[in-house]
Amino acid sequence: MFDIPKEILEKIIFVAKTLAEKYKEKLNIAGVNILHASGKNAQQSVFHFHIHLVPRYPKDGTNLWFHKYSKPEIKLEDVFRKIIE
Repeated sequence: MFDIPKEILEKIIFVAKTLAEKYKEKLNIAGVNILHASGKNAQQSVFHFHIHLVPRYPKDGTNLWFHKYSKPEIKLEDVFRKIIE
C-alpha cells in the first residue's frame, strides 16, 4: 500500500470489483472480503502489492474480523487526533 502508485491501485481496485461481481454471478457468493497486508508487521509474506478476494457464503463459519484482538488502551479519538494534526 505504501509503495504502489495511486494510478495502478485504482486499476487494481477496478479489477477486484469486476472479479467480485463475477464471483457473485458465477459462484453465487453472498459477499466478499478484500484483504491486503502492507509490511512484515502486518503479516505480509510476499513483498509486492497484492490483494486477496475471499468469497463468502451464508454461515460459512469464516471470521476475518480482529476486534477481539484490539488493544482497549488505544482510544480511537486519540488516533483520530494524531491523524488530522
